[in-house]
Amino acid sequence: TTISIPATVTELGNYAFRECGALRTVIFETYTDKDDGKNYSSLAKIGNTVFEKTALTTFTFPTLKTGYIKIDTSGKLFNGCTLLTTVNLSKSVNNVENVFSGCSSIRTINIDSENTFFSMVPGSNILLNAAGTEYKYILGAIEGEHVVPTGIIKLPDSIFEGQFGLTKITIPSSVQSIGKNAFKGCSALTEVVILGTTD
Repeated sequence: TTISIPATVTELGNYAFRECGALRTVIFETYTDKDDGKNYSSLAKIGNTVFEKTALTTFTFPTLKTGYIKIDTSGKLFNGCTLLTTVNLSKSVNNVENVFSGCSSIRTINIDSENTFFSMVPGSNILLNAAGTEYKYILGAIEGEHVVPTGIIKLPDSIFEGQFGLTKITIPSSVQSIGKNAFKGCSALTEVVILGTTD
């Protein structure tokens, strides 16, 4: 099933398409701006768990002319979306906290060239902030050991949550902050090495 969101829609409310198990594609219609001739959406707000347990395979966040999409980060936007493999971040996305929590099937995240908030190292499975100093999301499953690169200063809330195959993690001395529930559900994790410490 495909649904088209009209260009005039400004908000998707909480649980709007939650558990719509046949929903595979969402198209955000656009309008053509009379000043610059470019196409934009009016969708400025996305609520809590809007697409939870849908059959989405690819999702592209819409582009606004100005400002950023306010995404409710208290819930998991794509929780239980086991078929979702590709996400395209438009320039209008500046926060993905909890957005991908509960969705481990994503293998590709494409970042719009005009997006100034996120980055990825080629060949890496880690979505970072633009400066490359904070983890934002881990694509796919980690098996065995994971080494956090030197220069990372923040590991946010729930960043490794549900990584059942993670057995060991090495954290460099550059890390200054580890969020709540960072290793929740990591049942195979037996060793945490924090470099630069004596304990």
